[in-house]
Amino acid sequence: MIVLDDQPFNVVNSRGFRRVVAVPEPQYTLLIGKYFRTTLIPELFKTMSAKLIDVLASARFVSFTTDSWRTSRSI
Repeated sequence: MIVLDDQPFNVVNSRGFRRVVAVPEPQYTLLIGKYFRTTLIPELFKTMSAKLIDVLASARFVSFTTDSWRTSRSI
């Protein structure tokens, strides 16, 4: 939900969110937002970085591209 809806990590600390989760599963203990910042995301970064390094190391060619545009409103 946090990633899909682009929510801040601390959404899990809110009273409303905790009430919603407690309805279907009152015994579930929610992790606090700090867990995502200090543990989950760094571990995920380390894992995904290692996988990306493996993929790039075995690649014969690598190509990067970008798509950018600008309007008078963005100046």
